[in-house]
Amino acid sequence: MAGEMVGGAFLSASLQVLFDRMTSLELVDFIRGKKLNIGLFKKLKIKLLSANSVLNDAEEKQISNSAVREWLNELHEAICDAEDLVDEINTEALRCKMEAEYGSSSSHQVLNLFSSSTTTSFNKQVEYKMVDILDRLEFILDQKDALGLKEGVQTRPSRRLPATSSVEESGVYGRNDDKEAVIKLLLIDNGSGDNMSVIPIVGMGGIGKTTLAQLVYNDERVKKCFDFKAWVSVSAEFDVFKIIKTITERVTSQTFFGHDLDLLQIKLEKALRERKFLLILDDVWNEDYFLWEEVKKPFQYGACGSKVIVTTRNESVASVMRNNVPSYQLPIVSNENCWKLFVKHAFNNVDPCAHPKLEEIGKQIVIKCKGLPLAVKSLGSLLRYQLNQQEWEKILESEMWELPEEKNYILPALWLSYQYLPSHVKRCFAFCSIFPKNYPINKEDLIKLWMAEGLLNCQKRKRMEEVGEKCFQYLLTRSLFQQSINWDRSICYIMHDLVNDLATFAAGEFFLSLDDIDSINLPSKIRHLSQVKEKRYDLKKYEVLIGAKYLRTCFLPSRCHDYTQLQSVAAKLLPTLTGLRVLSLRGCFIVELPDLIGKLKLLRYLDLSETDIVEVPNTICTLYNLQTLILSDCIQLKLLPSVIGRLINLRHLDISSTHLERMPLEMGKLKDLQTLTDFVVGKYSGYTIKLLGDLPHLRGKLCFSGLQNIVNVEDVLEAKLKDKKHLTELEFSWGFEEFVYYEKQMEVLDGLEPHTNLKSLKIKFYRGGQFSKWVGDDSFCNLEEIHLERCRECSMLPPLGKLPFLKQLRIMNFDGLVKIGDEFYGSGSSMTMPFQRLEFLLFSSMPVWEDWSFVSGDGVSFPQLKELVLEDCPKLTGGLCLPDTIEDVQITGCEKLEFSVQHCYGSLRRLLIQHSCYFMKSIALDYLPMLEVLSLRFCINLESLTFAEQLCPVVLSLTALHLRICPKFVAFPQGLHAPNMKVFEIEDCKNLRSLPEQMHILLPSLQSLSLTDCPELESFPECGLPSNLNMLRIYNCNKLFASRLQWNLQRLTSLTVLHIASIDEVVESFPEEGLLPTSLIHLNIQLVHHLRSLNGMAFQHLASLESLLISGCNELQLLPEEGLPPSLSDLSISKCALLKQRCQRDTGQDWHKISHIACIRIDNKHI
Repeated sequence: MAGEMVGGAFLSASLQVLFDRMTSLELVDFIRGKKLNIGLFKKLKIKLLSANSVLNDAEEKQISNSAVREWLNELHEAICDAEDLVDEINTEALRCKMEAEYGSSSSHQVLNLFSSSTTTSFNKQVEYKMVDILDRLEFILDQKDALGLKEGVQTRPSRRLPATSSVEESGVYGRNDDKEAVIKLLLIDNGSGDNMSVIPIVGMGGIGKTTLAQLVYNDERVKKCFDFKAWVSVSAEFDVFKIIKTITERVTSQTFFGHDLDLLQIKLEKALRERKFLLILDDVWNEDYFLWEEVKKPFQYGACGSKVIVTTRNESVASVMRNNVPSYQLPIVSNENCWKLFVKHAFNNVDPCAHPKLEEIGKQIVIKCKGLPLAVKSLGSLLRYQLNQQEWEKILESEMWELPEEKNYILPALWLSYQYLPSHVKRCFAFCSIFPKNYPINKEDLIKLWMAEGLLNCQKRKRMEEVGEKCFQYLLTRSLFQQSINWDRSICYIMHDLVNDLATFAAGEFFLSLDDIDSINLPSKIRHLSQVKEKRYDLKKYEVLIGAKYLRTCFLPSRCHDYTQLQSVAAKLLPTLTGLRVLSLRGCFIVELPDLIGKLKLLRYLDLSETDIVEVPNTICTLYNLQTLILSDCIQLKLLPSVIGRLINLRHLDISSTHLERMPLEMGKLKDLQTLTDFVVGKYSGYTIKLLGDLPHLRGKLCFSGLQNIVNVEDVLEAKLKDKKHLTELEFSWGFEEFVYYEKQMEVLDGLEPHTNLKSLKIKFYRGGQFSKWVGDDSFCNLEEIHLERCRECSMLPPLGKLPFLKQLRIMNFDGLVKIGDEFYGSGSSMTMPFQRLEFLLFSSMPVWEDWSFVSGDGVSFPQLKELVLEDCPKLTGGLCLPDTIEDVQITGCEKLEFSVQHCYGSLRRLLIQHSCYFMKSIALDYLPMLEVLSLRFCINLESLTFAEQLCPVVLSLTALHLRICPKFVAFPQGLHAPNMKVFEIEDCKNLRSLPEQMHILLPSLQSLSLTDCPELESFPECGLPSNLNMLRIYNCNKLFASRLQWNLQRLTSLTVLHIASIDEVVESFPEEGLLPTSLIHLNIQLVHHLRSLNGMAFQHLASLESLLISGCNELQLLPEEGLPPSLSDLSISKCALLKQRCQRDTGQDWHKISHIACIRIDNKHI
């Protein structure tokens, strides 16, 4: 098979989009109607076609030839100007169309894009710009021969040296866990019945996929498990004949000289028959399912248990090749292991302590590599034998593409991933350089930005958003994006720092992020400018942007608190940025927009979220290109523009978390609207809900509020919710009103019946006596999540058990619900097992709920339930009968409920009982074999943790135990053997007299022990605490503190943190010599009210101590004469009246004892 083609050149996609716009019927008709010089347009197209012919060659050469890269930048700038001109003509055509429909006005004339509205003036400006672009293009194209650029060059992937199966294991760090995980997949029977299974190892370039495969391939256990092994380096060229030939020759130890694929496959079939084999296919890029089917035909003849390991950067490749084993996503390497790798290559295994300055810089370089072994190795090799500190600092401060070419393997490795992207996806990827490193990217918002910038090719029968989704998936499956979790637990995406560098390199001189620089120096080619981190800024520097008419993207800094300056800069700046497609003022403290914002005629994306604007000016409705308008969290905003219907291209309107009073009457004219986050039914305007009937393309989530204002139910029916099959999330909310027409609310809910494609439903403040029949109807087979809240008049729940795919259910604040019975499960329906897919169930704030039939009349319910939350159900009685699938139980404020302690829950991993189950006296831990976290709080009658067996069994899974405010809890009568427990906290257990015996043996993994308000606890177990303990807190345990000389802490060599607090006894001196271990790093002494002095000799032995906090020790008079340890770098003293004056800078009597400490705080103030 011939070498596989790679995605086209970056600028090819720009040219294709430009050609499509230039040849559109609307533009051609407008040009003819305005009598523009069509010959100039034809000449422009010819010039651009000439440039397009050499783009593939130029893109390939730019990585090593800076002159070619500069040539590409000049060409890119000319293409940008041509795009701007075509956009301006299209916008003028659109303006003429809209004014013909709505009529012209003086304000429209003022806001015209050009200085005059006359055809002659318009034509002259267009022709002037066209001639200028043509002259520049001609000059640029004249240089292509001098640069050696050739036409018709097909882009092929860069070649890399094929990897072999050999590996130097001593040079690999931090991959042992990954190696064991893959070997486990190799050695187990997958149970699928297939003879051969595929294990894909997926990760970004340079992360170590090949190295991991080499480690696995050479492991002795693997060698013994398979009859034979073969390693094939596939790379870009997925040549079926070549791959099968290589494997055949390895298996048979014979050279094959023929060229017949059929004969070759037969030969391999015979060689593999009934033999268990392992194949490694390294660096695979092929996504063609049929090619893989051809390669794997002979593999089916191998013995059961045969395996193929595939290494690839692309999850799409993995999905084509794997049969039943999920991909192994290779994680980054820890900084600790990266440092070991760096030392090997940079210091040649010499102890780096011999060069402390270089060691410090080296560790910063390692952090910069963000866990990518190839980057660590590459930078380490650059610095090998190099002892010049300035050279190390130069590497630290350099960007990836600025490193010396001869040893820079990072850029070529990542460039290969870029080369394989289709040309239009390359543009989308380069745009991502606008975000700073580690920035959480929202997928939907990014796609809207791509749309606004014109980066998405229009396709027949596909929405632009769908094209953007496909582009995004290209980047995600090729490991250029990584999925992450945001602070609010929502899904976001990030780019590895080096991938961000790659995007910056690909973007060239056209993107600038101000997040990492302090001043603006605006290069002429800049088209995209951003500052998205939330800081305080000096806005005066932004005045340099005034008149930057070529700027397409502008993210002004959020959280700028100088309102006056910001309002002034915005008024001066915004009207001059007439080329903007994207403008974000998110989080800026502005209260109004200048009317002249209407001059931004090319604007397609406007983000005003989290601002204090009171109104949106009507001039915004002359921005006919606007696709996305974001007004979320504008809490001062009361109304939308009355003429909003003129935004004929608006597709996304986000008005979530605003205080809008009603919707404008022109909402129904937004025919292309895809996203409408909220619909507010205003007082005296309930009829506006019928406007939704004219918006057929709505999709995603829509929240209704103010439904109590609907007067005529017929208006609800005209909204046609039942026809909107793309709406997947709906929220219905009724507001409070004194006089409630219960029947009217029931009729409204009937009329709001949605399409059965609905996935999520939320109903709040509904005051009807019962729910509509459609709520719980089994025709809603796509419903996965339901939330019912504050439906105070409902005394019966709908038959939700009939919904076959319901996964999450939340029921809250049902004040009138007393009993949940068979009606909840949908008894009498055809479903044999109610709630058959439910995984999460929550009941909260149910003040009169007494009776719950946890099992339906027809048999077992909740067969897949994993998490149950019961909150504030004070009258609920009876015992829980939970399914064996349950993993997480949280019970709070359910005093009368009984939790069965005699039933074995084999899947339960987390149990929280708080202010609940007052009859419970003990819990048998051996009935909870998989329990990881146990939290028992305010269990007023709990006396002990026990075991059903006489002897204490091993509790393998338990990692954390929390006991708080259990006044009758006395002891652990049978001990506690939890070898994996790391956290142990006991608080306010007034009668606790002892800890579990033999903790040093039975709790070997314990790292943190916290004991608070246990007045009867007198001592630690006889043999002391576990040796791995690194944190110990003792608060208000006076009897225990009195026995401190028997603590034996000096043997705890891992103990680094010790907190002592709330001790009432008289303490003449603390700590006693030999009491504390030399490993201690952080020591807190708080509220030891009668502490008289610190033992200087004991402190001198604490050679590792870095942080010391002393608080609330009113009788402590002075610091020890011997001073504090020289290792101490952080000292905090608060609420110690006698010490405060003695420790003042320069003047205090004890200042000389602490002056060497870098950070000193007294009463929370630095001195």
